[in-house]
Amino acid sequence: MRATDHDLGSGQVQPVPFFIQWEADSPHPSGDSPSGCTLESLLLEHEDPPRVNMVFEALGFDVDVSARSDARIVATLKCPKGSVDLS
Repeated sequence: MRATDHDLGSGQVQPVPFFIQWEADSPHPSGDSPSGCTLESLLLEHEDPPRVNMVFEALGFDVDVSARSDARIVATLKCPKGSVDLS
């Protein structure tokens, strides 16, 4: 297995980072999003955790991917009115 393999799932959202190039005249979401929320936790799950962990290692990210039958990312935000899960 190599970290450059691109077959990390079965057509679902993959827990692997991607990059966005914002238009020069488009405001970045971090500049006009509501304030007061912080990232509390990030959960990454995949059917083949060792393979996905190799990709993150190659990219220099220190994360841990758990086993699950389908790929899933869950971000928990701590907000003024309580915690919110985004999946």
